[in-house]
Amino acid sequence: MIGIFIFFAIFLRDKGFLSGVNVMNIFRQTAVISILAIGFTFLLTSAEFDLSIGSTTALAALGEGRSCSEDQEEEDHEPRTQTSNRY
Repeated sequence: MIGIFIFFAIFLRDKGFLSGVNVMNIFRQTAVISILAIGFTFLLTSAEFDLSIGSTTALAALGEGRSCSEDQEEEDHEPRTQTSNRY
């Protein structure tokens, strides 16, 4: 990953690749996957589990989606009071 960064830094140095804003954007966009990759590296080297980062992230997203969906269904079943200002 560092090699790819250096490659683009050399060839795109005049186009703002190494600007502070762009570097912060790169760090923000890769933060979640980088943290997961570090954690899974420790997991794989210590306990010899074979887990995929993509499938684990998809499973977490599925759980969150179902949770949000259930919350929405509960809100839909609550009685709504309609106030009217008609005379």
